[in-house]
Amino acid sequence: MIALQAALCLGASSALAQEWQHGKSADRAWTTASSNGRELLFLCRRGTGRVSMNLSDRSEGADLSAPHKTISTTGGLMIWIELPDGRTSRDSFTGFNEQGSISAEIPADHIHWDFFANGQRLWIQDTGSWETLFESGMKGTGAARLALLERCGI
Repeated sequence: MIALQAALCLGASSALAQEWQHGKSADRAWTTASSNGRELLFLCRRGTGRVSMNLSDRSEGADLSAPHKTISTTGGLMIWIELPDGRTSRDSFTGFNEQGSISAEIPADHIHWDFFANGQRLWIQDTGSWETLFESGMKGTGAARLALLERCGI
């Protein structure tokens, strides 16, 4: 029984430990993470003062021509970021349902970017149901934060 509990805990922590990926081009930067079949993307474009967010369920594959699971929101979303010392940031914004995914245009100052760069855990909840829609560790977000700062000034 103890071995099973340890395996479950290790599985949960390894799901949270996946590294965030990031990239940049001349006028934009992006960062993405996958956890439990769901993919979260943040994208900024220089000069807009906004960050685009997209949350998709890819648990049945990423082939866009195949049927995929839908994910939806009641509209209100809360992003939580926990630092290693236990301090937590929370920021709310409005999301909308778009072709089976959740999208949002977030003012850049609505996310605590220093927490993002140094966090150990991020999760997004629907504020209507308080369902956790996405949860991930934050390995690699420091480098992603630098890309967002370099290309978009945020």
